[in-house]
Amino acid sequence: MRLPGEDRRLIEDYLPLEVLSEIASREKLHPRRYVALVHYWPGRKPITAMRAAIYAALAPMPRSDEEREEAAAFVGNLAAYRPDPETVSKAAVRIKELNGGRAPKVLDPFAGGGAIPLEAARLGCESHAIDYNPVAHLIELCTLVYPQRYGARLADDFERWSEALKERMRRDVGDIYPPISVPEADPAVAAQTLLFGGEAAHDRLTEPIAYIWARTVPCRRPGCAAPVPLVRQTWLRKLMGGAVAAVPRIDANNRLIWDIVSGKNARDVAEQTEQTRAGQAVCVACNTPAPSSHVKAMAAAGRMGESLAAVVAQQHPRLYLSPEVTTFPAEEKLEHRLSRLERELGCNRPSEALQGKLRDQLPGYGVERYQDLFTPRQLLVLYTLIKHIRGIHSEMCQAGMDRERALALAAYFGMAFGRLVIAFNKFARWEPAGQRTKGAVGDRQALKMIYGFSEINFLAPTEGCLQHAFDREAYCIRELARIGTPAVVTRGNAEKLFYADETFDAVITDPPYYSSIY
Repeated sequence: MRLPGEDRRLIEDYLPLEVLSEIASREKLHPRRYVALVHYWPGRKPITAMRAAIYAALAPMPRSDEEREEAAAFVGNLAAYRPDPETVSKAAVRIKELNGGRAPKVLDPFAGGGAIPLEAARLGCESHAIDYNPVAHLIELCTLVYPQRYGARLADDFERWSEALKERMRRDVGDIYPPISVPEADPAVAAQTLLFGGEAAHDRLTEPIAYIWARTVPCRRPGCAAPVPLVRQTWLRKLMGGAVAAVPRIDANNRLIWDIVSGKNARDVAEQTEQTRAGQAVCVACNTPAPSSHVKAMAAAGRMGESLAAVVAQQHPRLYLSPEVTTFPAEEKLEHRLSRLERELGCNRPSEALQGKLRDQLPGYGVERYQDLFTPRQLLVLYTLIKHIRGIHSEMCQAGMDRERALALAAYFGMAFGRLVIAFNKFARWEPAGQRTKGAVGDRQALKMIYGFSEINFLAPTEGCLQHAFDREAYCIRELARIGTPAVVTRGNAEKLFYADETFDAVITDPPYYSSIY
């Protein structure tokens, strides 16, 4: 029960929740959310709503209806995704005045992705962030400390060294995603060029941006050894201006073949093939269904395979080619190169069993270990990237860079590594409407089993590639450097705080999720 005259805050009286909700919803759709782009973090809070909540927690309750209306309008303006600097400055001055002329000390003991301490720092507070999770702690350093400490020039350093790293990656593993030749006489290419425009094919070399795969299991009918594609067809393009699909068939040698079929729209494509119905997979050789129980049994027995259905070429518009246009290095050679890298790095590939929500679906399909989430080519690329990130850190120090600054840059290379992995795995999807690969990690903490996946060329200019990851980190550094004042970031247990009593003027936090998120 409150005592008469007890100090009450704006957040306890009134906030324009509808306005704030609309602003936060728009923020989630923003393609360049610089806090979210540093690294994936589950349950990331919108910075717009956090800024409003922090101000409302530190500002006093209005004393009249007129003041209430003014406060609501001010909070709505303050919560803009890119707020007016004068509005932010006015809020910071007001908060300081209300705190006896000094910046209030604000603590978030469950800081996670850092949204609350970031906005507290933006509002002029002495911001402190604590989290026990080491990943969260590293994200907080990259969000709340390094950009503010070193400024936008840190992004310049990052771009310079990332260019060197990318060239070393191209030299070491660029061969496993070789250029492809667009066949001049391919009817599928001619049909796409006629429908969608673009340059005519003249046996030119081009860079592949993605490889579209379909998972397969053996047919369960006795005497039929055909591989059953677990997708009726793979849509490659689904736009108003035309559609393309890869459609499976079995040749005379019982091999799974994919034909590239295009048309003015999806219905036009459907009329050209019989294998367009949705539903459970069916053997294209004998029409025997492959129920989920059979698929899981084959997968658990190690008999689930992968069939390359199409290659996406870097053209405008996109060009979809049959699998025959490309070849990959033999798995034995990839294994040899990967084993050599393991010895060089002094570590083994991630053979640990999947943990937490990753066990919701995947073990039922024979995916038991972390290394099972990647193709051999992807593992080789990721291990090579680890090697060069380590090497560049040492090289920066040898070149005379301050060790702490080099450590900050290495942390951003680690963030870029994590950003690449989101789309560079066997569970990323090809979006036929967006003409892009969609990362496997999103709002769900679990990975869903999918029967077709997109393997991006990590060096090609496509969403999710290595350069894409580097560009996002440099962008985030520059945006976050505008905050100016670094927060105090500590890895620790919120149950055993090392601060003395009454250190902080306010504790503002979003409670932990306990076992809801691993």
